[in-house]
Amino acid sequence: MNKVIYKSITQQDEKKIEDLLVIAFPETNESRAVVKLRKNITPIYKYSMLAEINQQIIAQVYFYYVKLPSGRSVPMLGPLSVHMDYRGQGLGRAMVENGLHQ
Repeated sequence: MNKVIYKSITQQDEKKIEDLLVIAFPETNESRAVVKLRKNITPIYKYSMLAEINQQIIAQVYFYYVKLPSGRSVPMLGPLSVHMDYRGQGLGRAMVENGLHQ
């Protein structure tokens, strides 16, 4: 198996991630909801991660700041998606743990 590379998401990755989201959330309504969420809120790029093999994005997780009713802003995780061919290998877990430790 080729080596998985983990790195922070950049704005240049957005189109490839959108393609992955459609594959990872094959139900039309789910994928539309996830894409809509991403367009309405700016991710925290330094926490948001992707995993790639041979320059193909196979998994991603976003973190966003959300404002609580108290006015306090806290990070929120999601969406997290892993290409169907790579599920169950700990990719999502590794990205979430990295983001939480930033």
